[in-house]
Amino acid sequence: MVVVTQKKIPDKSVISSSLTHNFKVTDTIGVLFTGLLSDAKNILQRMRQYALEFLDDYGYDIPVNVLAQKTSEMCQFYTQRAYMRPLCVISMLYSIDIEKGPQLIKIDPAGHFVGYRACSTGEKEQQTVNYLEREIKNKDKKELTEEEAIALAIKSMQTVSKMKLIILFFIFN
Repeated sequence: MVVVTQKKIPDKSVISSSLTHNFKVTDTIGVLFTGLLSDAKNILQRMRQYALEFLDDYGYDIPVNVLAQKTSEMCQFYTQRAYMRPLCVISMLYSIDIEKGPQLIKIDPAGHFVGYRACSTGEKEQQTVNYLEREIKNKDKKELTEEEAIALAIKSMQTVSKMKLIILFFIFN
């Protein structure tokens, strides 16, 4: 599994290594956020709480789809209450499941979640998704190797954004 993100530094006085939107929820689940970092840290704290409660109750790590459902229910709850501000963040959970293989689930601020093979969020999201769909369709439904996935991710970001990129790779075995 390959997760690629563009790292934008808002100010030259900010130390670039201190700024990230990619976090570890459990040993097997990671999350990439797009949006307000304060809302992202709130959701991350809740995700970790859900994961620990699940581990305590059932004795094994939480599956990524269960974590996505619980998180989406919380996000949807925030949109229903007039006295609560909706969380302004898009979450992309990723994991490699022993039985199901690599999984990628995107959760929007309204609480809707969907699984993907390849996904994009942020600026020029639709152009990137269209490019990824076209390239993956050309691969004839075969599994991508690690090198092919990295090359496709870099090429999609460079083609769509046409700018210099700082790219982070997170590869799980």
